[in-house]
Amino acid sequence: MTESDYFPEFESYDRAGLTAPGYALLHLSVFDHWLTNEEAGDCGYMFHGMAQETEEDLAEYQKGEDKFLAFYRALLGSNPVIVSKDEHFYLEGGEALIETIIIPSLREQRLMDIFVESANVRVLGGHDRTDVLLLREAEREPALRAMAQAAGLFVLD
Repeated sequence: MTESDYFPEFESYDRAGLTAPGYALLHLSVFDHWLTNEEAGDCGYMFHGMAQETEEDLAEYQKGEDKFLAFYRALLGSNPVIVSKDEHFYLEGGEALIETIIIPSLREQRLMDIFVESANVRVLGGHDRTDVLLLREAEREPALRAMAQAAGLFVLD
């Protein structure tokens, strides 16, 4: 496969522009709805750095991060292979992927753009505790929705 097979280009990377022919799109979030600007502004645990200001906010932030980590561990499985667009490499391994790619993305330090070969899905790290899955096989959507729900995440429409 070529890089364009793994990483199709989009008109833009906002919600409206993230479409590609033949791909299904899922937005995963710790929140059960798209937050308004006011709700986002009032959320003390929206970002990792902000959440560190109080123990309560940090605990709430960690609950959400743990949900995403449970989902990504399930998605990656026991012998994951990913392709990283930014680094142009194949990477194998379990917790190393979590530590080097996924946690920094969840904390918005460096957003991931990876392709998980075993699931045939591209994962884009997002802002405001919402990541994006681009499915090359739409028939996998129910299983991924169930996996997200089992981890305590929400699929936003």
